[in-house]
Amino acid sequence: MLDPLAGQVRRFLPNRAEFEDLLLQPVADLRDICFDGEGVLLVLRRTKLAAFFGGSLIDLLELPGSAMCMSHWDRALYLVVMADEQWGLYRYDLEGRRLSCVFLSKNPIGAISAVRGGCIIAFWGEDAVYKIFEPSARGDTDVVLLCGVAGAPPKSIASDADDEALFFSDIHATYVWARGRVTPFFPLGGFIAYRNGRLVISCDRTRQLVEIGDVRERIEATVGE
Repeated sequence: MLDPLAGQVRRFLPNRAEFEDLLLQPVADLRDICFDGEGVLLVLRRTKLAAFFGGSLIDLLELPGSAMCMSHWDRALYLVVMADEQWGLYRYDLEGRRLSCVFLSKNPIGAISAVRGGCIIAFWGEDAVYKIFEPSARGDTDVVLLCGVAGAPPKSIASDADDEALFFSDIHATYVWARGRVTPFFPLGGFIAYRNGRLVISCDRTRQLVEIGDVRERIEATVGE
């Protein structure tokens, strides 16, 4: 889990029921973390993308502005960067080591989640979540509204493409968008991740790590038929 206030990346040790610091020295400008397709831990700093190795961070890429967050899918990494009063969604090819711009906006781009098919789920603007497609051969970028968001902006987004459900979380709770409506899902918020039918919530406010294994059953109970 990421602990920006302490400048640490932490690993949970289930046998000892405690967290272990991974960085030998705290880093002041941590923004986000994720794993690439080969299991390498990538760390987003204010103006750099780095890789974790042996307790230290190795710089991989200088970013064209102030970084906000990132998400990985397949061989690509997607990053939100702000520069010159403009928000940019960028794609970084992990094999070709090439950075390209997907989308630019004067309106804020918040939490994102990359999904299959060259799409990015993103909180964009002030109160809605959209699906943003990578530019076509003509250079056009299609944007589709998914759902509105009431209350605080999402801190994190995770998608379940198979079940067509979308999870988003603020500092207080986690919500699910399924079958066309948004409903509360779990009374804890923070950074979330979905994989293999399980939803993990990492709350830096309470320093709790929760894994929910019965996601489909909870969606049925929450949303219903």
